[in-house]
Amino acid sequence: MDRVYLFETRIDPDSGHMLGYQRYEWAAEGIAAEIDNPELQGLDFDEVLPRHRRCLEAGESLRVVVRTAPDDSERELMSSQGILSLMVVPVMLRGSLWGFLGFDAVRVERHWSDDDERILRIVAASLGAAIERRRNEAEARQARAVFEAARDAIIVTDSDGLMVAVNPSVLRLTGYGSEELIGQPSRMLDTRRENDAFYEAVWTALREQGHWHGENWIRRKDGGEYPQWLSISAVTDTHGRATHYVAAGTDISRLKNTEAQLQFLAEHDVLTELPNRRRVTGQLELAIERARLREGRAGVLFVDLDRFKSINDSLGHAIGDSVLKEVALRMRDRLRGEDTLARLGGDEFVVVLASLGAPEEANIVARGLLNRLREPIQIGERDIYVGASIGISHFPEHGDSAEELLRFADVAMYEAKLAGRDQIHVFTPAMKSDALGQLDLESKMRRAVEAGHMQLHYQPRVCIATGRVVGAEALLRVDDEAGGYLPTDRIIPLAERSGLINRIGRWVIEEACRQMQRWEHAGQRGLIVSVNVSARQFYLGDLGDIVAEARSRWPAKHSSLELEITETVLMDRPEVAIEQLGALRRAGLRISLDDFGTGYCSLAYLTRFPIDSLKIDARFVADLPDDHRAATIARSVIALGQQLELTIVAEGVETPGQLEFLRQQGCADMQGYVFSPAVPADQWLEVSKMRLVGSQEGA
Repeated sequence: MDRVYLFETRIDPDSGHMLGYQRYEWAAEGIAAEIDNPELQGLDFDEVLPRHRRCLEAGESLRVVVRTAPDDSERELMSSQGILSLMVVPVMLRGSLWGFLGFDAVRVERHWSDDDERILRIVAASLGAAIERRRNEAEARQARAVFEAARDAIIVTDSDGLMVAVNPSVLRLTGYGSEELIGQPSRMLDTRRENDAFYEAVWTALREQGHWHGENWIRRKDGGEYPQWLSISAVTDTHGRATHYVAAGTDISRLKNTEAQLQFLAEHDVLTELPNRRRVTGQLELAIERARLREGRAGVLFVDLDRFKSINDSLGHAIGDSVLKEVALRMRDRLRGEDTLARLGGDEFVVVLASLGAPEEANIVARGLLNRLREPIQIGERDIYVGASIGISHFPEHGDSAEELLRFADVAMYEAKLAGRDQIHVFTPAMKSDALGQLDLESKMRRAVEAGHMQLHYQPRVCIATGRVVGAEALLRVDDEAGGYLPTDRIIPLAERSGLINRIGRWVIEEACRQMQRWEHAGQRGLIVSVNVSARQFYLGDLGDIVAEARSRWPAKHSSLELEITETVLMDRPEVAIEQLGALRRAGLRISLDDFGTGYCSLAYLTRFPIDSLKIDARFVADLPDDHRAATIARSVIALGQQLELTIVAEGVETPGQLEFLRQQGCADMQGYVFSPAVPADQWLEVSKMRLVGSQEGA
């Protein structure tokens, strides 16, 4: 042999051609070396040596006498190197072609024998084994480096569950030394939180699927515990039998703390830490059920502060918050242990009176509250007088559901307000006339919808980093026959009760798409336009078709339509919601989780919902930045969104202090009166030109 060389082959990802690269060469004395020949670096086998590729990929050797080679390109390449004959032998790694060994005869034409081929194939096999060994060693070193440096706790066990390797993160998180863990069963780190059914499910998944992932708890050496997200994979031999298991756990303590905070927040008022409407409704249903079983009574007090709005407006939110906290303390002190005090929002409170002996007892409690709230509240050097109006409803006299009792107590409270405030009124059937007002409002809305007397106003959404308007939330306004608009906070509930919600929802989506196209024609591109989607509209099933039809009729290629859906809606039927959201996302829509934190969206579902952004509810923003608890919750929500790579949008930003706090925490986008109220479409282009002072781009 005059020349021996080693080629490595690769498949070009674009063309699919096999390319060869000469790596090593030996040439006999007097024989020209070809290692520096540029034609042999990136040699295209499909163009020059197609039959060589077919043979080598099939694991076959190839003997060539150049003068009889069938292809002109093959003879030309060989002759240019002075080759008279050659043999190429494939080098295989793990059953696939890695490259080949070539043996050239330059001085005398050689006819290769079967024995020659057998010997050279042995050489090629030995070379392939050596290359694979070096590759395995490199991979092992890399795996060891990753194992040692990983922040996740990684444990390797044998097939019996005995630990054979642990990385430094395991030692850091558990407090054990490696000598205390190696050889011990991994169950020594388990807590008693998981039952036998949990472990049976884990082993079933490992046997049938080869992997499992989920949450569990780990016990530290000092007895403490922490939650982790655990992934376990089985390592099998050639027969498919598990020889080892690799478990990687991520400490999710911070996420769990955030989840606990959000769970508390979902059922409690941030400012006073009292139960909110959701929680008190459940407590009232429980009180009703107990009273029904005992043939007893229960009651509801609906408390509305009389002068709070003027206090808040004249003295500021900080003093207003202090007043609300003091009111909550005073009311709590006047209640019995079995009663529940809740804040519904603003200056409205509810008291659930359990186990009433007689209806008069509710009046006694109400008078005690009223007398206590008449006393001045001292804030600094000020004496502030609040007072309250209280409405009362009873079970079973006035209703047998929480919804009825709350509504009727609210109606009675309103009557107390009309009677001059600072009074107590008990619900009477005559007060049901208020329901007639609801019917009148519904009729007005129905006529407005029929006549098309609706419009969308748009509140700008500002990117804090650039100071630019990047989007708009479309807000529905329904014209009132008497002028102005119907109450915005009552439109959607009325529409859902009256069956108009789907018709209104379809119109809102179509009008938003039409307006997006108009803005694009006016030169404004790249906007995110958000529309709110109600529960009934979301679960009806034709939302995707409605959106597709509207976008087809009013195409806007350079803008994005975003659907805002509350977490309460999604958590009503989470599995259905995941499927529906996925279909909407695949259709090119953005999804925003609206009013985040007002319901209870577990982290497990939050990571599964295919969403683009989280909207921090205005009720949380309102208490920023002075309220420590509100600030903590806001930081947690923003940090959670950042970890999940979601855009965080704060709504209801009304003060520079709120804006600056949210900016410092990394909130991406904001909207609220600090920038602009919602405006009609014909005013949008002017409003959208605003720039936020102090942004990176506007500074």
